[in-house]
Amino acid sequence: MVQGVLIAALISIVTSVIASYIWARKYERRFTTISVPVFIRGQDAQGGQFALGVVRAMQHATLHGNADVDGRHVEPVFIDEDLAFKGDASVAKLVERIKKLNPPVVVGPLTSSAARVVVPQIAGKLKIPMILGIPTAMKATEGGNGYAWRLSPKNDQQARAVADLYFHEHVDNDRLFVIQDETDNPAYSSDLVAQLMPALDRPGRPSPETIVIRTRGDYAEVDRRFASVGNRPLSIIYVGMPEVARALVAKAAKKGIKALWIFTDGCITDRGLISSASDLPDSRFFVTFQGPPAIDSPGLLRYMWYVRNTGGQVSFAVENSKCPEDLSASSYEIFGFDSYLSALKVIRDASDGGEITPQAVNAVLAKNELSDPFLLLGPYLFANNDSTNLNFHIYQIARDCVSKWPPASDAMTP
Repeated sequence: MVQGVLIAALISIVTSVIASYIWARKYERRFTTISVPVFIRGQDAQGGQFALGVVRAMQHATLHGNADVDGRHVEPVFIDEDLAFKGDASVAKLVERIKKLNPPVVVGPLTSSAARVVVPQIAGKLKIPMILGIPTAMKATEGGNGYAWRLSPKNDQQARAVADLYFHEHVDNDRLFVIQDETDNPAYSSDLVAQLMPALDRPGRPSPETIVIRTRGDYAEVDRRFASVGNRPLSIIYVGMPEVARALVAKAAKKGIKALWIFTDGCITDRGLISSASDLPDSRFFVTFQGPPAIDSPGLLRYMWYVRNTGGQVSFAVENSKCPEDLSASSYEIFGFDSYLSALKVIRDASDGGEITPQAVNAVLAKNELSDPFLLLGPYLFANNDSTNLNFHIYQIARDCVSKWPPASDAMTP
């Protein structure tokens, strides 16, 4: 149901953008585009959520009179990020499409794997600044030649958060499975596991017996390891996308395996995975993300976002499942919203009434701060093109809700 709504929304988005473009040309209105590489596949809920965030930002800008810059009407043009995974010819097609559009800034791509492929081409060679909302891999901005800017915190920060959580919650003498799923977005999973292993080596603490299990749609090794668990306490850190995680939880449920489960941020948007917590009532589930969790999961409280009237600072209020749809947003929507609003902001700041050039936009970004009262997670501060002032949050998944972790009464002492 959700996937059908997302793909229908994406089709509507693309149609409206094309119609706006034709209208602008017909009336000889000056027109500026922001290219947005994102997955447009029906099965990719995360891409749909990010795209909806972009559309919300566009609607917000129109409502507040900020969609035009010096008489130029600014709108997104969505490009299928899947081209980055289909070989050199498809990558060249994606890059050529952006080159012809000649946008002053690019928002995206969504995944770390795509970023590793296209950042050197678009930011590095074409020198078009890129605002990366979601990619967390350490080298996602590598090859960008100072033109790729990351809003999310990096995987070294996520690794520390996951390790802190593990040491706070695990049972002594447990065995730790680190499951590295390489079925989709392998640059993300391999990078995060590489950061996680040294983070689990803590001075003064015994190192856990850690077994790294790599999967690529093949569960034979997982089945073998699950069969060997016995009565020994088990902890599982899963790094990857939610489809495989869902299958692993189902396998554990069938075998009656009790465990501490920690899912990294790639899994937060999947309602099937989150609701699976009810299938394993004796296990504990945690998930990380840089923002509030997605709302399309029956096991989650809905997080409503809003901007305070004073100071332009962002707050998050927790509401129950009756929270109105138009006041709530998923994590990927929030980064889509902030990425696009940030692009509008830097275009506006770079404009001098004449042509808006990528070089002028990048000079604005090079001031190392993105500040706007309507940014949901901002302001964003940068050092070496990476965000420096955000970190990962941890949420505990329960049968009926998700709660911020650790509780105020239980300060974390990893």
